[in-house]
Amino acid sequence: MPKIAYRVAFPEPATHYFDVTLRVSEIGGFRGASAAGGLAPEGTLEFSLPVWTPGSYSIEDYARHLVDLRAQAGEGEGGPELPVEKVGKSTWRVQLGGHDPIRLEYRVYAHQLDVDAADLDEHHAFWNGTLLFLYLEGGKEFPCTLQVEAPEGWRVYTGLEPVEGTPGLFRAADYDELVDCPVECGTPRLYTFEVEGVPHRLVLDGHGNEEPERLVADLRAVVAEAARLMGGLPYKEYTFLVHLLERRGGGLEHRNSTAIQVGRFQFREPKEYARVLTLFAHEFFHLWNVKRIRPLALGPFDYLRENLTRLLWAMEGLTDYYAWMLVGRAGVVPRERFLEYIAETIQRLEETPGRRVQPLAGSSWDSWIHFYRPDENTPNTGVSYYVKGSLVGLALDVEIRSRTGGRRSLDDVMRLLWQRYGSRDQGIPELEGWKATAEEACGFPLDDFFARYVTGSEEIDWAGRLEFLGLELERRREPEETQEPEGQAMPGSRERWAWWYERRPGAELGVRVEAKEGRLRVTTVLEDGPAYGSELAPGDEIVAVDGFRVTDEKALRERLADRRPGERVRLTTFRREEERHVEVKLAERRPSRYTLKPVARPSDAQREAFAAWTHGQYTLSGEEKPA
Repeated sequence: MPKIAYRVAFPEPATHYFDVTLRVSEIGGFRGASAAGGLAPEGTLEFSLPVWTPGSYSIEDYARHLVDLRAQAGEGEGGPELPVEKVGKSTWRVQLGGHDPIRLEYRVYAHQLDVDAADLDEHHAFWNGTLLFLYLEGGKEFPCTLQVEAPEGWRVYTGLEPVEGTPGLFRAADYDELVDCPVECGTPRLYTFEVEGVPHRLVLDGHGNEEPERLVADLRAVVAEAARLMGGLPYKEYTFLVHLLERRGGGLEHRNSTAIQVGRFQFREPKEYARVLTLFAHEFFHLWNVKRIRPLALGPFDYLRENLTRLLWAMEGLTDYYAWMLVGRAGVVPRERFLEYIAETIQRLEETPGRRVQPLAGSSWDSWIHFYRPDENTPNTGVSYYVKGSLVGLALDVEIRSRTGGRRSLDDVMRLLWQRYGSRDQGIPELEGWKATAEEACGFPLDDFFARYVTGSEEIDWAGRLEFLGLELERRREPEETQEPEGQAMPGSRERWAWWYERRPGAELGVRVEAKEGRLRVTTVLEDGPAYGSELAPGDEIVAVDGFRVTDEKALRERLADRRPGERVRLTTFRREEERHVEVKLAERRPSRYTLKPVARPSDAQREAFAAWTHGQYTLSGEEKPA
């Protein structure tokens, strides 16, 4: 078996170039594979760089960042050069000439600080291994080592196992593990905590209005809740690699770590902080759901092409559902915010016409060409497997709880999936395998449920499902302008001012717009809106409504606030610098505020169901569990 060793150095970080060395020794009679299929030609080895990163289902072609690749024979500098030929967009073939060991040396440009990318400057180094490390075709399953040569004073943080006695040296069981452990180098702040005796590290790069001690306490509570749910923690150590930036970011999951980016000033306002905690919970729960509980297609990975599955709704959508269940059950967000999340998610789904077109299973399968590559028509033809998947998770959870009298729940499904597949490192045989396991866990067939909501596009009826939990969903059309009428001085309830709101019923065009540099452009014409089929198109600039100028979305709403459904408006637009006039018959404004709240007089059964659902953290009366 060949021995594989990687080395990463960055002596000039301001250039944004990583210097990478890949050493292969003890080649012996090993016959490598060809990326095109079969064996590599006699006397050659092929090396490939991934075109995507697991967890981010999008072809990125990282080879475009790789330069100056050369191969040499021998241990050090001065060995004979070996011929290298690029035989694919991400694959290189090396002529061995009977030499052993051989070294590949190359540089990778890295100047993109995203969770699925790589970034290097004088401040820090961060990378996902898929962007830096070529793999030996036919040898991804071989153990390997990584030597990180960082500038003096910089520390290295990663989920890889360190080799004792050699600073900066790490080992991986195979290539999959190597690239599943992102690396952060620099001088970030380190905070530690334990859950069930297992160490956890919070690595913070950047500053804002964060309160590290509070964040650590809340993360500890979320991790503990997840451990209770799944029956323990399946790792020796876990690392949160966090970048605080000027913008909201996202996260990318790994088996014993995660990379997360959040806005540096998201920690004070309660709603924003709840989003931060939910992002952490989402990426953390992935260590079970998708990294271990996974479809057959998602491991071992094919790094050179799409890995298609119809189960991303279960991998991502249910993870989103459990992210909010974890922060709720852990008590780190108030009940109001917990319910607000569900209402907001339902609203997002119902504002997407594509929910009636694309089933969840199809959305999962088409992720590579649809979700990660949206265009102006995507809201009309597609649905997010995150958004609808999380709501189908809620619907399925209630279905199981109601039909079993509260004896079983979606929690039991996740635990059985873990026992049957995740703990054994076996992939789920696609949609039927997942459904069969869920049916075994809940004790009744799910054919009708899946036909309606997973392989079909039927609307979810929320009234009955939420009633089981003692909740009701309210959809309201908020007035576009909530300021009291001029000249009146009667402060009071909205009902008192009903006459005013009735005078301003408002109507809508059914478009999504974006204001940029003083120009208001149409981004999407919604299929279920009145402008669909008119001469208004994505990309058009709206400059006036009935002769009155508009420059932003608020001005457009104001122009429509006094209009009634059925009335016609005349839009002045520009398309490719040419003035146009479009007439649209307005429709009734859709609900703009969704609220999920307890029913007025919950029954004992509803109280019990709600308490069981939230693990007793919240009550329908609003009283939270005592500390």
